[in-house]
Order: sequence, then structure tokens, then C-alpha cells
Amino acid sequence: MLFRSDSQRRAIFARLGAFSKKPDYSLETWQKTIAGVPKYKIDEYYRGIWPKLEPQLEGRNVLVRYEHGGQQVVRRHPPGKSSYTTIGSEDELSEIVREHGIELLPETSEKGNLGRADLLVLDVDNLGDVEEKKVKEATKAVYGKMKQSVGKTPYIINTRGGYHVGVELDESIPYKALRKKVDKEIIRPLEAELPELVSGHHGKAPIYLDKTPIKTHGSTKAIGSLNLPDLTISEKISIQDIDSYRRKHLS
Repeated sequence: MLFRSDSQRRAIFARLGAFSKKPDYSLETWQKTIAGVPKYKIDEYYRGIWPKLEPQLEGRNVLVRYEHGGQQVVRRHPPGKSSYTTIGSEDELSEIVREHGIELLPETSEKGNLGRADLLVLDVDNLGDVEEKKVKEATKAVYGKMKQSVGKTPYIINTRGGYHVGVELDESIPYKALRKKVDKEIIRPLEAELPELVSGHHGKAPIYLDKTPIKTHGSTKAIGSLNLPDLTISEKISIQDIDSYRRKHLS
């Protein structure tokens, strides 16, 4: 069989189960950097958390943030392909890292049920020069309202200048109905309690409660970050948080 590229060969071998060992990190391609971090370090990181990551990716389309030449682009599929990305093994994930993929964005609905979310994620966005203490205050308030609304313990993802607050739903909910629920039970109560700090309308307060991950369809909407639900504050690798990532994992 002839392959157009080495990455195509590795991807096919991975699907056949023939590529089951770690990549050869001594190869030049793995020494190249993404946002200043060698690709082999990123690959090691993902392999290290794979047991936690795999359940989050199973049965979902995954958007990926790729970095090339200092530019970041979110793609539904790897370069040269036209179908949505799905990740079913460490080796498939290695292929994405090898192509300069740096951040994973699993969708809030399963592949077979794209119109209904089984994850609720709200983005707490710092629009101005709000001190971290205030951003955390708003995030904790969102966390509390979300827990009260859904009846389950949310998780928090640390992002640049803000946080994502997410929770698994007991059943899948149409996106339109979920947005109405979030407005009624989370956003409007918080606007009343913290009127000078938060708003569900962009630009009306320094902290924006963004419902972007709760759209009317699930085919392109993503959580926005790699998350580890068993941690109170979850970790991720992204272009925005790379300095923190370096300190924690690449020293």
C-alpha cells in the first residue's frame, strides 16, 4: 500500500492496531515546538491523562485548535481531511499533536444526538480589567446557581481571564430549551444579585456570562477546553494558558 505521507501511514496503522507504542521522540518532527513547547512534551502530557480524557471524547465529534507559524485555527477536521475529528485512542491523539494540534474541544452533544446537549457549559468572560478576586466571585456564583439548577456538582476550567463552568446533565436537552433554562435559573438571578459585575448581555457589565457553548444545534459547539472532571479546578493545554502549563508540567 502506498501512503501520501508519513502521518497518513501512522493514522492507518493506528486504526489497524499496529501502532501501539509511543512515537519515537528522537525524530526531528517531535522536537519541533508548538507555542514554544516541544511536541513530544505535549504528547507525553496527553498520554499521561488519557484515562481521564478518553471518556470525555468517546462518542463525540472533537474540534481541535491547531497552531502553525504562530497562528491558531480551530478546525473540525485535521488538515487535508473533510470529516469531523473523532479520537478513539492515544495513537489517534498523537497524530493530531503531530499535526500541531494543541487544544481539544469536545462537543456538548453526542454524535448521534446533535440537537440535544448532555453537557451544560457556561463561559465566565472577563471583558475588562476585573481583578481576579472578582472574577472568582462571579465564577463561584455561577457554580452555585448551576449546581442548584441541575442538581449535580459542576466542574471549573481555568481559562485566560475567566473560567468555564460545566456540568453533566442527567438527560439530553434540546439546545433551545437549555438556553431558556440557563436564562431563567442562572443568568437572570445572577444579574439581579450582582448587577454591577455580571451580565448575560455582552458589554453591559465587566463580566459576561456567555452562552456560546449552548447553541441551537450541537454540530459545531464545543466545551472550549480540555477538562478533568475529578478536579475542582481543571487543567488544560492551550495557546492562552501555555505559561501556566509550562510551570506545572514542562519544568
